[in-house]
Formats: sequence, structure tokens, C-alpha cells
Amino acid sequence: MGFDHIVVDNQHGRWDDESTMRAFRSIALGPAAPMARVRQNDYGAIGRLLDIGAMGVIVPMVNSAAEAEAAAYATRYPPRGGRSGGPFGTGFLGPNYEQWIDDQVFLAVQIETIEAVEHAEETMGVQGVDGCWIGPHELGRSMGVDRTTAEGSEAHTAAIRRAIAACHKTNKVPG
Repeated sequence: MGFDHIVVDNQHGRWDDESTMRAFRSIALGPAAPMARVRQNDYGAIGRLLDIGAMGVIVPMVNSAAEAEAAAYATRYPPRGGRSGGPFGTGFLGPNYEQWIDDQVFLAVQIETIEAVEHAEETMGVQGVDGCWIGPHELGRSMGVDRTTAEGSEAHTAAIRRAIAACHKTNKVPG
């Protein structure tokens, strides 16, 4: 269908390691890159998804630069990060995986709270973070606004625009 990527949602979906690995292999049969949303910002969980073939990881509820640094550290090998070796499930992606993956992997952090919006510029400025996903539902809830009112909708839209502006200022991909 021409998608750039397909996301396996390990946070809200019912995926286990085996079904996720099978999904990545199926996705890779076409032109789309296999990606996954990890359950939480956890070094081991991020590495595990990468080790079974994720070409991108989306990390939920990243509220600060320190949390983004932790995600970036888990995503790339030294010296660019701290990912441990063990990509035993990546052979289907091609040869010499460990030589090229740090340049190809995509890390998106999710901006889902007003706290995250307030720290978006420094978060998006973290080396190794390639972009973000804005979680509009959670953002609205964290703001305590009623998005069905003009005032609530305007405040919510302004917060989203602030996050997108932070992406543009830091040359990162907004989503």
C-alpha cells in the first residue's frame, strides 16, 4: 500500500515477543519499515524490540530531556548510545546489521502531557531523538481542558503547536 512504516503497538495492543517478531518479518516483506511502540521507557524493553527487528521505536510518556536521553541511550550502540549487543532476530533485515542500524533506526518520543510540552524543546534537542508523536488525547486530559469548548480546543491546539514548533526548531520530525 506504500506505507513508510507500520507500527506494532506493544503499549496498548496484545502483542507478545513471538507475535511481534512474526509481525516484523511480515512487514519487512514489503517496502514498509517495521516499528513498535514500546510499553514504557525501559532499556531492556527497547533493546528487545530492536533485537527482534524493529527499525524504529516509539517511547510513550516522555516528559523531559533526561527521559529522552534514557530512550536514546537504549536505542543506539556505543559510542552513540548504550545498547547491548544481541540482535539475534535481525538477520532478515540484511547483512552487517550492527554497522548500519545506528544510522537507520528511528526513535520517536511521545509528547502526551503538558509537562512534556513545556520541556519539548530541550527534549527534542536530545541527540539520538529523531522525532516525536504527540498524544492529543492524553495531552488534553493532562491539561484539564474541555476540548469540546472553544476555549479548551484553542488551549489544546496551542499546546500541540508548541510541540510541533519545538520539532521544527530542533530539526526533528513531528508526528
